[in-house]
Parts: sequence; structure tokens; C-alpha cells
Amino acid sequence: MPNRTPDADEARRTLRPSEAEALAAWRALQRAAHEQAERMREQAPPDDEWGAMADIFAPGPDAYPAPELPLLEALARPDDHWLEVGAGAGRLAIPLARHVRRMTAVDRSPGMTARLREEAAASGLDNVEVLTAIGWPPAGAPGEAAPIVDVALSASVLFFVEEVGAFLDALEAHARRLCVIVLMDHMPGTPLKPLWSALHDEPVAELPALREFLAVLGARGRAFDLTTTPPPPPPPLPLDEVIDSFRRRYFVGRGSAREQRMRELLAERYAGDDGLVTLPLPFTQTAVVSWQPPSA
Repeated sequence: MPNRTPDADEARRTLRPSEAEALAAWRALQRAAHEQAERMREQAPPDDEWGAMADIFAPGPDAYPAPELPLLEALARPDDHWLEVGAGAGRLAIPLARHVRRMTAVDRSPGMTARLREEAAASGLDNVEVLTAIGWPPAGAPGEAAPIVDVALSASVLFFVEEVGAFLDALEAHARRLCVIVLMDHMPGTPLKPLWSALHDEPVAELPALREFLAVLGARGRAFDLTTTPPPPPPPLPLDEVIDSFRRRYFVGRGSAREQRMRELLAERYAGDDGLVTLPLPFTQTAVVSWQPPSA
């Protein structure tokens, strides 16, 4: 048998990382993105940064599109108890609750959970439980801070989780039948590379997304099912509305010279004759990844 070469060892680590290697790589990408964000930020974020965006994470016409919802509904059983970690204001939890016996929703943002309670009450559903300001992993043993359920779901949250191994361990410990993760091939808020480079004069440090997650899951030895769906095309938006949403994404201060430059670039590159801005999406697919927890 021929000796393994250093090149082959490197190829193996790239395509078949150990769990420790995959977790370390995920952590490195998270830290690089965080370091860049802190260095580029022109204004401090609000105390409850996510709560300020509750409108787009609540069910309704202003919500962020959820093409993954039919794929999730196909996994639901009428007698199920579901747990959604990072449920936001109920964009998925409320409609999913119509298909299961019970839905428990947790989120660490006080603004999000307050809005989620409002949406649950307005829906008329009596099977939605909202747990306030719970981080993940939760404190204590499984079942203490959050219940052990049939299906544990987390959608579009892992983009912002540095210790992904501990997060997944806790998710699996709280699920009897199925764990479900929703991710895109790139984080939906990933800056457009030409615009970012023009504003900051360096490449954007991307957060880990679907491909990196699948490497982690494979390194953990999990057999999984994967279903994807394309996102709907984004609607044209007024320039001022785009600027409002892009300040946070591009770390641009209100009224700054960098904001003025961003306004000029958006108008020049993406605005139509009607003045509306049509932006390319930074991702091409939304994926629903499901697997049985080791205890199943």
C-alpha cells in the first residue's frame, strides 16, 4: 500500500474534517466576522438589536419570506410537541403551531418574545408557549429551562452561533424524534461584495452558512435529510428604505460620509428609472436539514 502523502492528508482534512477540526474552523469564521464588524462599526448597536427588527420576524405581510414553511409543515405530526430555538416574533412558530399539538418558542431577545406573545394571542391559538429571554444552550439539565419535545427546530440562527457544537448538543438533548435546522447557502444579510469593498476597501468576512454546517454535521457522524427551495425574488424598494436596512448590515453610521457614499453607489448600480432599488440576493437556496438525535 502506498504511503499517504502530506497532500492527501490535507485533502482529507478539507473534505472529511474531524469534529474538532470542523468546530475549530466554524469558530474561526465566526471570530473573523466578529472582529471585522467591531473594527468597521461606526455606531454602537442598540441594547436589544434583534428586538428592533421584530416586524420582519413576525407572521404577516411585512415578514421576511418563509419558503421553507411548507417543508417544515411536511415534517410535522398532529400529536407533536415542537420547540423553536430563536423563534423571533413567531414568523415560523405561529403557522407551525396550527399543525402540531403544542409549540414552545424561545428567544433571548425581550423585544422579540414580547412581540411573539402578542402574535400568539392575536392568532387565537392556545397551544403556543413563549419562554422569555432564554439563551441557547439553556442553563441546567435538559428539560429544566426548556422542555424536551418531539421536534427541536432552529431557523436562521446558526449564522450567529460561535460554539456550534454546544448548540447542537443541547438541541439534540431536547429532541426525542427529530432535530431540524434551516439555513441558507449564504447568510441572508451577507453584504454585497462590490458594495462592501467600495465602502471598506477589504473583503467581507463571511459568516459560516449551509456548506459549513453540513461539514460540521457530517463530522459529528449524523445521517441527515436535506431539502432545498429557492428564495422568492426581492421586491424593488425605495432607496431610503434600503439605506435604513443597510446601515446595520454595512456598519455605517447615520449621516456619515460612508452613508453618503453608500447612497451614491446604490443609486448608481441598482436603482431603476423609477428610483426604486432592486438588489441581488446574496443566497440562492434555503435548506431544511433534519436528523434523528442520537437518543432516538
